[in-house]
Amino acid sequence: MTYTIEKTYTGPSIDSGYVSYVFWLTPFVNRGTWTAKDTGVPSGDEYGPYNGSYEEPTKFVEWTQPIK
Repeated sequence: MTYTIEKTYTGPSIDSGYVSYVFWLTPFVNRGTWTAKDTGVPSGDEYGPYNGSYEEPTKFVEWTQPIK
């Protein structure tokens, strides 16, 4: 999975009392597996089972940790 952020982050102002900030991006992802099988019409032939997995991003939370 690839997520691109095009943002500019800035550090603390001189009089804030903080030396730096640590910027974090926390992804929240749904993960799971799936199985599929089918029966052909009109032959009645069975197909599958086919198995796989998925990963689906649901949201990203950005947060900052100030450092004194």
